[in-house]
Amino acid sequence: MNPVVKHLHPRSQMAYNIYLGALFKMQQGFPRIAYELMIQAQSMMNSIYGPLHPDIILCHRLMARMAFAMGDFPDAFAQQQKASNLLSASALLIYINLGRNDLRAM
Repeated sequence: MNPVVKHLHPRSQMAYNIYLGALFKMQQGFPRIAYELMIQAQSMMNSIYGPLHPDIILCHRLMARMAFAMGDFPDAFAQQQKASNLLSASALLIYINLGRNDLRAM
């Protein structure tokens, strides 16, 4: 007998700690250090979860916000564009899997 788990979102503790460190540095007023930490967190999450995980999309959105705060507008636009492209691809995969799961339940 196996337990049924519908919504399990495992989290890499090391990547999440780097992510929280980036947020903390941004709150302290060090956007360049926060941006570098967020790049590390995004890279680590990308290698663990894959490119369509919601935490990676969140990293791109926060990196866009940090780049905007530093005055790097082209990078801010590029990061936000990546986040929106990943979000639309992620939503498409969720929608496709939702249809498959509904057909299996029949």
